[in-house]
Formats: sequence, structure tokens, C-alpha cells
Amino acid sequence: MQYVEFNPYWTVSISNGEILTKLKSDPAYLSRNNMDLLSMSGNAVPVSSVDFKKYTSKMPYMLRQGHGAGNALGRVKFFFPNRFSVYLHDTPSRNLFSKEERAFSHGCIRVENPLKFASYVLLEQGYTSARIDSIVKTGRNLRVNLKKVLPVIITYSTAFADQDLVYFYKDVYKRDEALMMALGI
Repeated sequence: MQYVEFNPYWTVSISNGEILTKLKSDPAYLSRNNMDLLSMSGNAVPVSSVDFKKYTSKMPYMLRQGHGAGNALGRVKFFFPNRFSVYLHDTPSRNLFSKEERAFSHGCIRVENPLKFASYVLLEQGYTSARIDSIVKTGRNLRVNLKKVLPVIITYSTAFADQDLVYFYKDVYKRDEALMMALGI
């Protein structure tokens, strides 16, 4: 992990899929969701100047959601470089943590207690829970680079065994199927 970002912006990588479909029927979707339309170089583009209906699967724009209560990343993001553009983050959808199946995101990983996790990650840099709370309350975007990069290891498992039983979970990424085919099973 290289940095922690408080009150993060969300650069929407799924804009060429589900959000494009929404924009075709409702261009006001962006303003209602605190989003800006940007050129690929990062300059603001007036929504009224774009005919979203002319794009079928890809558009030459980026979307960025401003920080705040409705931001999909919540109040804090934990960034670590990886080829999948996956990171850990808070969420405004706290109710999802009570669900047994939790694959509701677009690949990133929601953290149930993100401010507590941030205080742990930033403890050696003098960030107490009170300091973190005050940063979040400002509503301003702040990136804190880690003085010591932390390793992040993510595993994906569809089975778990304890002393008595083996538990199987839904394979949301279809990895078991690919493994079985590769093994000829």
C-alpha cells in the first residue's frame, strides 16, 4: 500500500458500460450523483455539449465523482498499485456488510471499519483516530503517502475447511470452472 486518501474522488472506470446506458436516457444523472464529465486529459466538458446516444460501448470521456456523503468510495481509499486497478475503500452502502454474499462492487474491496483501519495503517505517522476524524469532517480531499510501503496480499478462495467440515462458497469469478477445465475434470 502506498497511500491513504481521505474524502477521495472516484474516477469512474465503468463509465463506458452501465453509466453510459443511464446517460443516454438521463443526462442529469451526472449532476444528481455529484459527477463531472472530463476529457481524457482531465478538463471539464459541459454535459450539454455531448450527445451520449451516439456512443454504443465506449465514449472518449472520463467521469469523476466528487467527494462527499454519496461518493461510492466513502470517506477513505487505500491505494496499492496493481494491474487490475483494485483498491480497498469505504462505502456509503453500509448495509451490504450484513449480507452473506458480498460481491456487489466492480472489483474493488470494501472495508467494513475503514477509519479504524486507516488509524492502524497510519499509526506510525502520528495519525490518531481523533486526527483522522477531523480530516474526514473537513470534507476536503487529502492524500497521505505512507513513509513505509505496506505489502497487500489478496487471496480468493471458494472453499474453507475447519477441523470438522469443508465449507463451499459461490465462485463469483468462475475460477473453479476454469481450473476444472484446465485439469480436464
